[in-house]
Amino acid sequence: KFVSTVKVVSESDLEAAVNDGNYSVAFYPFKAKSSFAGEIIEGFDQNNIFGYESDVLSQKIRNIKNNSGSLEGERSAVADAENYLVSEAVIMPVFYENSYFVTSKKTSGIYFYSSADNVCFINAKKS
Repeated sequence: KFVSTVKVVSESDLEAAVNDGNYSVAFYPFKAKSSFAGEIIEGFDQNNIFGYESDVLSQKIRNIKNNSGSLEGERSAVADAENYLVSEAVIMPVFYENSYFVTSKKTSGIYFYSSADNVCFINAKKS
């Protein structure tokens, strides 16, 4: 049985909860500080606030950096890394290109639609 409470919090409270690992699901805002295409993905590299670690992702990030200067190479490397993050259920895009749906590793069965107002917890489970 999965029981959850949806709670709207300030940005500072959200940051504190994520830093403490005190969440099951977080609609966490990611904002790029530059025009570098791989910047958001780098946020999931080693020692990130979500505690996610993957040697595979680290290699994909190195591949992005190695392809800087080649528009097609960088685009392909970023797409590969993004697909990896989605396939591992580390991030789930919520709004096109600017927001992501993030869940704990222990959470499954949560479905989202085109806005934060349409999240379905009916099949949600926490292991």
